[in-house]
Amino acid sequence: MKKFSALSKGIVNKAVILVVVGALSSTAGATQLNVTNEADKSTEELAETEKITDRRHPEFVRCRTESIIGKLASKRKVCMTNKQWVDARKSGNRLANDMIGSIQTMSGGGSFTDGK
Repeated sequence: MKKFSALSKGIVNKAVILVVVGALSSTAGATQLNVTNEADKSTEELAETEKITDRRHPEFVRCRTESIIGKLASKRKVCMTNKQWVDARKSGNRLANDMIGSIQTMSGGGSFTDGK
């Protein structure tokens, strides 16, 4: 077996990071898509009761457009309440931390930036 040089280890680490980032973005999109369906239901319920005008209120609905991965010009509108946006962000961060932790465990615990 050949031993890898520090340069090739760095290239492998960068490739692993790119794969993780790609997986996270597609997973986050799927997570948000599932949450969006729930947001649509709660949005309808909110519209029936009363309109919330305080942008910091947990039930205030925010919408943003996101690029669809794999399509050059396609975008979709994602609407969720503030509370759902916070939950989606926490879920994505938790998933990213778990993936990076497992990669570091497999690679011997070295940091991606220190060249080990």
